[in-house]
Amino acid sequence: MIPYHTEREYTVTLESLSPETRDTIIKQCPTTLLHLDKNWDRENSHAGLDNTTIRDLTNLLKVQLNMGLLYVVEFDHRWLYGDLINSPTAIYQDIHYLEPLQAVRDRLYDALEIGKSQAVITDGFPENSFRLWLFPVRSEYRYAHEYDDLDQLSGYNTLGLLVDRSDQIVAVQCIRTSDLVINRIRQRGTFEANTVDFLGLKKKFAAQAQVVIRTRPLMSGNTATPHDTPFNSVHLTEIYFFSSDEKPISYSRMYMPDRLGRVRKLRYLTIVIY
Repeated sequence: MIPYHTEREYTVTLESLSPETRDTIIKQCPTTLLHLDKNWDRENSHAGLDNTTIRDLTNLLKVQLNMGLLYVVEFDHRWLYGDLINSPTAIYQDIHYLEPLQAVRDRLYDALEIGKSQAVITDGFPENSFRLWLFPVRSEYRYAHEYDDLDQLSGYNTLGLLVDRSDQIVAVQCIRTSDLVINRIRQRGTFEANTVDFLGLKKKFAAQAQVVIRTRPLMSGNTATPHDTPFNSVHLTEIYFFSSDEKPISYSRMYMPDRLGRVRKLRYLTIVIY
């Protein structure tokens, strides 16, 4: 607390405040803020992109819009807020929105090997604002748990953690590239694409290879609720990658909070999505 009349900072317990002040803090004050580059809202140059990647992102946003995920078009400063004290957003399992990267690495020490990071340059993400950390999942951890369970970390070869400029977790990506047993899907919310990885900006390497994308809403990384509390919801994007002879090459899941999806949509309004 920094009282305006003294400009001195004090640390007080929540319990020592009046019920009215305590209630206001719990309902209105975020625990942290999304840290972007100071020029995050400027027009970017579509660096490293071609028309197929732009088209894939357009299709992805169209599906999400039709599901009511990103229906607000005017900027809301709450998109840049972290969670409120009593409303944590679980992105994936026990990983929460804007949780410090180091805390997650420490917690998953037995599951993850040493990782490496790269800048995220995909259009729709603010420039100079995000890095993608990729951590191989330890083979001994996978075999000790559920190796083929795609709902568990042990079902994947790699865990990707997208962080902002303060190394806070903003999205999670799970990638499997070995011992795949998946079939092609054709249902509502799916479309064929060229982009295999939006965060790492990877594309299919053969014209006859197939990429199928499906996206759906979750609630705090768990229950599907497309029209529920928008600022605590998460959407899941699944990407199926098949070779030209229809053999599975990779499968990934990208878990992204609604708030970050809205920031992406705002950055992407210069591209027609209808």
